[in-house]
Amino acid sequence: PPWWLYSFYLTIFFAIIYMGHYHLFNTGDLMIAEYQNELLEAKQNIETKKASGNLVIIDETNVELLTDAISIETGAKLYASLCAACHGSEGQGLVGPNLTDPYWVHGGEIKEIFRSIKYGIPEKGMIAWKSQLSPSQIQKVTSFIMSIQGSTPPNPKAPEGNLVE
Repeated sequence: PPWWLYSFYLTIFFAIIYMGHYHLFNTGDLMIAEYQNELLEAKQNIETKKASGNLVIIDETNVELLTDAISIETGAKLYASLCAACHGSEGQGLVGPNLTDPYWVHGGEIKEIFRSIKYGIPEKGMIAWKSQLSPSQIQKVTSFIMSIQGSTPPNPKAPEGNLVE
């Protein structure tokens, strides 16, 4: 059919223009050059943010407790959608341990809780959330968990681990 033939001619015309633009006249960057330019630009952006103090990478060594209502609310929503299945809707513990009592299996300080969420506890069945949550989100979930400490949910699971004061 003629439309098929015209499409074929159009692809030949496109190939000639493409070869001329990228390979003969070098008026366009090839993919590797574009990639290297974007890497350089990203590196410069990171250096600029580091110099201005706007780039703070949150990890288990420098995580801080958030106490503002928006962060706690965001942490509560994340907890409800991701953690409540194992730890209970109010942190009372189901398959996972009770998060409201002062007893902790893997440490009850903010850095230890952050580390447990980030890397998970594979031998206990808890997945590592670092690939699904950003460090900021993990910090908010950790802060929410710290905020429910000492609450008294109905039907709490028996204490597990060591007493952390």
